[in-house]
Amino acid sequence: MFCLITLSAFACLGAEPASYYNSTIGLSGTALRTALHQRIRAHTVIPYGSADDALKVTDEDPANSSNVILIYSRLSRAKSSFGGNNGQW
Repeated sequence: MFCLITLSAFACLGAEPASYYNSTIGLSGTALRTALHQRIRAHTVIPYGSADDALKVTDEDPANSSNVILIYSRLSRAKSSFGGNNGQW
């Protein structure tokens, strides 16, 4: 599974196996934190400057591989329209 965590979003490519979080069931506090750390410690860090490239993968529209699905509006937008201007994502 490939996940991206930013200040405004959390996205994963693919779903975790049904038993992925079994080791955390019933835990809380420090024990939960430790179990979660064990689960995710081998993650890949993506620098903020590369987030657009990662989002083009993690948020790809399954119905149109040239687009991404916007997190809040759920609208499909062209991957090429990344930016900060009106109408861009």
